Amino acid sequence: MIGCGGGTLGTMLARAGRRVFIVEIDPVSIRLAKRYFGLPRNVSCHVGDGLEFMLKKRGRYDVLIVDAFTGENIPAHMKDAAFFEAACRCLRRNGLVMANVCLHRKSDPTADKIAAGFKERGLSVRLLDSPGAERNAIVLAGKVKNLRRPSLLLVPATRAKQTGKELIAMRFRRPRSILRNRGRVR
Repeated sequence: MIGCGGGTLGTMLARAGRRVFIVEIDPVSIRLAKRYFGLPRNVSCHVGDGLEFMLKKRGRYDVLIVDAFTGENIPAHMKDAAFFEAACRCLRRNGLVMANVCLHRKSDPTADKIAAGFKERGLSVRLLDSPGAERNAIVLAGKVKNLRRPSLLLVPATRAKQTGKELIAMRFRRPRSILRNRGRVR
């Protein structure tokens, strides 16, 4: 998992019996997640840049979760060719990448551009999108064929009702084609 934040997702995955490894550039984020938000001790944490970690890492993962932000934006180097190639190299055969994307308007092409980056490297892609203008979308790449809409397996300590409503509202959609030369979404 690239990006820790408060550690909520890492905590839920660990409590669901998954082995979790987090890479986070800000050491304060990891300390806060452990001290105040209950990130379990069995979650391995590494302080460093997610892309640099993937470029050096020789292991492969079943799932790679990208939840890295500066404010509400994904850092530029986490959306370029080197990132897509490193992410693909870190996946096991039949692995899955899930990238959380904040979208700022209805026509925001960020999720579609990320989907296109994975598709250009031969991965199948799907987008799970929320309604509205300012929203979250999840780009899914790799083994995506039989994925179903998510459901809440573990109830979070806070905002459980709101999180449940947000999950119910999410729908799969096809990625829009990106016209790179003109910078438009088709």
